[in-house]
Amino acid sequence: MRKANVMFGALLHGADRLRQGEEPTALEQLLLDWLRMALSEDDVKEWGRVYREAVTERGSAVGVPEVLTGRPVSRGYDFADLAEDLPAVDAEWRAQSNWSTLDEAALAEGGEFDPAGFVEGMREWGFGVTLPARWAEPSQGREAPESEAGDDARAVTFKLEYESFVVNRVVGDGWPNTRDEIRWVSGGQSDISRAEPLLSQEWGGNDTAAGRTCVFGPFPWQRDAFSGAANKGVVLSVACWEWDTGDGNDNNIVERLMRLNNDPIFASLWAAVSAAAPSVLGFLMDVTSLAMTVVSWINQNDLSCARTLLLDRNAMAVLANRGTARWHFNGVGYHELNVKFTGGGIAFPVGTLEYAVRTRQGWERPVPLPWESISPPAMASFNGRLYVAFVSHHTNVMWTRLESDGTWRPPEYVGGDLSYRAPALCVAFGQLWYVVTGRDQLLYVSAFNELASVWSPRYLLSSSFRTDLAPSMAATPGRLWATHVGGQGRLYHRTLGGNEWSSPRISDVNWEVDSPVAMAPLGTSQVWRIGRGLDNKVYFMTSKSPTEWTAQAPTSVTAGWRTTHGLAAATDGDRTWAVRRGEDGYLRAADYTPAAKWGASEYVGGNTRATSMDEPAAAAHAGKLYVMYRR
Repeated sequence: MRKANVMFGALLHGADRLRQGEEPTALEQLLLDWLRMALSEDDVKEWGRVYREAVTERGSAVGVPEVLTGRPVSRGYDFADLAEDLPAVDAEWRAQSNWSTLDEAALAEGGEFDPAGFVEGMREWGFGVTLPARWAEPSQGREAPESEAGDDARAVTFKLEYESFVVNRVVGDGWPNTRDEIRWVSGGQSDISRAEPLLSQEWGGNDTAAGRTCVFGPFPWQRDAFSGAANKGVVLSVACWEWDTGDGNDNNIVERLMRLNNDPIFASLWAAVSAAAPSVLGFLMDVTSLAMTVVSWINQNDLSCARTLLLDRNAMAVLANRGTARWHFNGVGYHELNVKFTGGGIAFPVGTLEYAVRTRQGWERPVPLPWESISPPAMASFNGRLYVAFVSHHTNVMWTRLESDGTWRPPEYVGGDLSYRAPALCVAFGQLWYVVTGRDQLLYVSAFNELASVWSPRYLLSSSFRTDLAPSMAATPGRLWATHVGGQGRLYHRTLGGNEWSSPRISDVNWEVDSPVAMAPLGTSQVWRIGRGLDNKVYFMTSKSPTEWTAQAPTSVTAGWRTTHGLAAATDGDRTWAVRRGEDGYLRAADYTPAAKWGASEYVGGNTRATSMDEPAAAAHAGKLYVMYRR
């Protein structure tokens, strides 16, 4: 148990308050119920007494931070207190080496799941946490808000099986004639369903003598770590135990693990992870450390190493299509667990492209297209044609266009570009420009050769700046603007005014976002930025110069706008359109003119009321407004 485990401290503080007749808070009650699976009611109170005794005598308690040891018994510790303290906890955990982020691009290309530094860090601390990079950044990793009914229809079956494992170092290394009996224990939850707790058969005995490297497997019927529906992601807890017989160590632990897995603190783990933002890493590290303690009380055996893994939809898709992975458990012993993802490949959330057109007479009925995309589309009008870019099932970036005769050109590849995110299109300097976030999270730019219908070799904007969100672009006479979202949800922009792009400049308007930001021209020298805040409200800023921005106060109209995703923006003359996906899933559009400001919202598609999976795209073309989206 490390020095500053807030969850452990809240548990002991709650046990002491229970002992002294205080009413536990909601958080304390959850933790106490968890502890009761390992200890009797009298023992729970005894833990509280020992804790209070230590605090009274020494002013501190091992494993409990000062924020709790200094708290009087009369003052409980609840979820609001945890949210306030998590950022500091997150910073402390972040300094350790027993956590890692998933490099999805490397995994897709056959790279290792666990980096070497993380494997070594586990040995020092006895456990580890792994999560996608987008969840690990402070102020990042927020789950999309709960959306309208129907999201579960896009759920997939995610199945994870244990295949085999390797013993590199036995738990009892250093003892004469040491041998291990290994069992694997795991549980997990997705945002939709829970895993059945798994207790594997016992492996080893005479085959795991110290100094030998042994391979065990395949696992028999006790092999499913998770098999169920998932939409947004899965949280898994996996532990490697050296299993001693006797002392009450029978398979009754499965019943206790089942209760633990069904306990509210575990049953709501995915929601808790989302609520823990911006400190998801700290929360998972604290919970894992606490779980190791509680489960070790339940299970009278030697814990070698434990891991918590958060896999979001992107990570599930990469791993399911890859098929296998190797997870390291380098604690007291050192084991490598080979896992297999079965049940077929999981696609990234796929939607069918559809578009709606607004003429001077109003909205026309939406038109479906025969193409599917794992990303929102991008649109731009260039030389009398409407260009569209999107990402195919296999992460290839594709382009197509609406010809002057009203037919759509068959989609073609944009070079060899691969991405998980929507590209951006814009016209500047008489050319069609394209920028995309690669699978390596770097930004790439290309221009279209209309005569040859090919894209120029892509240009890497920076080898050091990474982003996990889609970029956006806008153009004013003599200047091309590109916006991208960096660490902590801050906005950056670059401009192209000659032959070279500027270096990235952080916005002087201090927005924090977790979705792409729309751009559009405003007049002849300014550009809009229109974005969704973390509160689902819509915010506006305009450029004051190539390096400065000005926040625009909401009007009586825009103050009521809400959206679950990024917006789209398009300018036609002096009129700018902003298109948003409402919290009810319907797309709405509103226009801005310098004289009238923002007007009333209209449903995209008119009476048909188009719905969208996520952020739309918009472009002014041939005197009409085109809005394209996935559904």
